Amino acid sequence: MEEDKATGLYDVVDQVRHRRGCKKYEARRASQASHFRKKAWVAQERRAAKAIGGRLTPASGALNEDGDARQMKGWRAECKMTKTASYRLRQDVWSKLVVGALENGEEPVLFVDVLGNKHSFVLMRTEKAPTQKSKSIRFDTPFGTVLPVDPPAEILSPAEFDKIKDRH
Repeated sequence: MEEDKATGLYDVVDQVRHRRGCKKYEARRASQASHFRKKAWVAQERRAAKAIGGRLTPASGALNEDGDARQMKGWRAECKMTKTASYRLRQDVWSKLVVGALENGEEPVLFVDVLGNKHSFVLMRTEKAPTQKSKSIRFDTPFGTVLPVDPPAEILSPAEFDKIKDRH
């Protein structure tokens, strides 16, 4: 902060002097360039890759590989995130993950973060019968719930997934 002799105090923001009450000063100070912000989905994909003991898929699967993270001949992970209190699992998203993983001898796993990463769920394929009619996962959905998708998906906590992963 420097002092301007004629008008009082001012700050230099982006090599431009703005007075304290200036709207441009407040707007520039509050916002941050998008390339400086840490992307939450990048961190989620890194956590998923670490959880399955694999690697990130280049360009989040946009090139020749599907899934956000893979452990070859082990696991294929997809990550979904929402800032709302629930996530609705669409059949086409689940089917694409399951088919792609099984064709390559991998086990599909879906990592879901709701409320901006405050609650995390892991969905795995199961033989159990669905225990819920809705395909929605809410922040208060109990672990062990089985969603009515084809094939059924069981909701696990990240800690439960770590235990199961070691047995696979």
